[in-house]
Amino acid sequence: QVNMRETVLTDTNVTVRFRPTSAMVTGILVYMAQYNTTVAGDFFLVALEKSRLVLRYNLGAGAVTVRHGTVLSAGVWYTARITRQRLTATVAIDGIAASVSGAARALSSLNVLTPTFVGGVPSSSAITYLASITSSFSGCIQSVQVNAIVLTYSTATNGRSISECQLTPCELTPCHNGGTCREVNSTLAACSCLPGFHGATCLDACSANVHNCTTSSRCCALPSNRAVFECVCSPTSSGQTCSAAGPSYTSLTFGGDGFAEYEHRIVTSVETHIAFNITTLSSNSLIMYLPPLSMRSDYYHVGIYNGFIEFGFDLGTGSNTLSSSVRVDDGQFHSVQIVRNLRTASLIIDNRPATTIMSQSGSTGLNNANTLLVGGVNSGCEVYTNAALPSYSSVLGGRFSKGLVGCLHSISISNLPLQLNAARSGARVRQTACAPLR
Repeated sequence: QVNMRETVLTDTNVTVRFRPTSAMVTGILVYMAQYNTTVAGDFFLVALEKSRLVLRYNLGAGAVTVRHGTVLSAGVWYTARITRQRLTATVAIDGIAASVSGAARALSSLNVLTPTFVGGVPSSSAITYLASITSSFSGCIQSVQVNAIVLTYSTATNGRSISECQLTPCELTPCHNGGTCREVNSTLAACSCLPGFHGATCLDACSANVHNCTTSSRCCALPSNRAVFECVCSPTSSGQTCSAAGPSYTSLTFGGDGFAEYEHRIVTSVETHIAFNITTLSSNSLIMYLPPLSMRSDYYHVGIYNGFIEFGFDLGTGSNTLSSSVRVDDGQFHSVQIVRNLRTASLIIDNRPATTIMSQSGSTGLNNANTLLVGGVNSGCEVYTNAALPSYSSVLGGRFSKGLVGCLHSISISNLPLQLNAARSGARVRQTACAPLR
């Protein structure tokens, strides 16, 4: 057991590498809860249930279950990645066949006070009845990470009935990207790599650091063929290796796979002012996103959903969504103005009559000092800043699967022009003058 406390309040990301010892096994991999008893309360459980990976959690409004469809085999190593961002949870095994579930409830915080238990709990009386699983896991657990914290045996505060997993050299040092492992002796393994992969464990060129991308860029192994890489330039650089200076932007053009990250200027928390001109043919894409900070739920987003501009926000009392009455996916120029004052938000398209919404009673301020993502949330590559960028599946319940395909200009935040050339980071921002697409 390891103390995690409230670091998982709004976001809970768990990665577990494990090997079941028998078929049709049921047992706890990771468990944390609000109470150390059987009473109802917030909890987060990752377990196997008849050899299927199960996530079960409660945020205070009822238990939610996400069950992966794959039946897991005995004696095989698996890597499970579980992500919860506020109301939405994603479960994946070995990076494929992910299941997504949203808890359509008002409460969105996970209040955890117990230690984080790995492999089981001390007693069935120490786990909430809502979990429905109390048995310990039977097998090997090689690694566990919760958010940015790697859990190790040396950091555990308590435990029992634990023995060392008997691992072969190939299990200790697995070959990646289709590489073939050969045991040289009882302690040493060797990998035979496919073309385009490098190093002792067959890493791609980016992971093995055998590329020629400059430090102002990011090496990106192509998802369709990780043996091939490209240098993805930040907004301040250009060229095949991103060694040339970047352009001077007067507008921002995106192709659905780019983004630019800016400092977000909040003049006052009780007001939000956003304005921009847009031209696009896309009927579903994310335009702007101010992600919630780890310990709070306040956020806002601007997107295009079914052809209409959408503004969503949370002041800490639940999410609210406001949609325009005019479609903007016709390829023509459209002006967009968004104004929030206290709990009331208004959306104006092309100076037409505004649509308005009022948030739930309670908080009237948007408390968020995070950076603002414009055009999308990532480029399909890894991290571009010193903090991990969100994925589309983890943002707003997977409501948007891509970023903007189109052009933005005359952007202002908090009634101040956004300095387009002052992006902190970003990728695949195109230097193309805005023009009607039809």
